[in-house]
Amino acid sequence: MISFKKEETKQYSFAEALVEVTYRIADATEAETVLTDKWKNTDVFKKFVTSVKSADVEGWEKGVTAEEVVSLPGTFNLVTVVTFDIVKAMRVEAQRKN
Repeated sequence: MISFKKEETKQYSFAEALVEVTYRIADATEAETVLTDKWKNTDVFKKFVTSVKSADVEGWEKGVTAEEVVSLPGTFNLVTVVTFDIVKAMRVEAQRKN
């Protein structure tokens, strides 16, 4: 049986801080819904991000929720970059073999 990754953890540089973000990888049905309905970045972030931690950001040492990150001013760039990676993980590679 083939088993695909269900979760991804990546580190991002954000305002001179290192932030670790863990997000859930969408299944095919969720991916199709998100991509065809063109969800907002904030909605994708809140739906799929499971953990945000940073030793460099006060109050984020033990982790904060996706909703908390989205509600904070100045986090737009972080939300946008993470959402790009989430959506990229949804896209299934299909190429024609020559």
